[in-house]
Amino acid sequence: MPKWCRRRCPSRRALEQQLAWQIIANLRGSSDLAKPLAGLVVPLIGGLYWPKATRQGALACIVAGSLTRLAFFIFMPTMFGVDNTLLYVPNGLFTIDFDGFPTMISPIVGLVAFVVVSNLTHRPQSPEAQKADLLEKTHAL
Repeated sequence: MPKWCRRRCPSRRALEQQLAWQIIANLRGSSDLAKPLAGLVVPLIGGLYWPKATRQGALACIVAGSLTRLAFFIFMPTMFGVDNTLLYVPNGLFTIDFDGFPTMISPIVGLVAFVVVSNLTHRPQSPEAQKADLLEKTHAL
C-alpha cells in the first residue's frame, strides 16, 4: 500500500463489509432476475464475519441452496402469484398456499450446509502461524 494511502484509504475489510451491505440492500428491492443471486448472500456474510468459514463450506452452501430453489421452482405451480408455465411438474405435494416459502427455505438449507461443511473442513492454525499472520498484517498497515 502506498504511503499516502495508509491514513486516507479505508481498509480492505471495511471495503468488503461495505460491498456486502450494498449487495444485500440491492437484493432486497431487486427484480426477479436477481433473486437467484440471493443464495450468495449467506456465504458472503459468513465468509466476512465467521472465522471458521471455508471455501468448501461456501461452495456447499451455493450448491445446496441453488438445488433446493430449483427443486421448489419445478414443483411449485406459482411463483409469487404468477403461474409457473416454464418448468412445472404437476404434483399433489405443493399447492398455491406454499407460494413464497421456497424463497425463505433455500437460504436456510444453504446456511445449514455452509455451517456443517465449514466445521468439517476447518483446520485451525497453530499459535505460531496465527502470530506470523498477525505480524504480517500489522506490517502491511
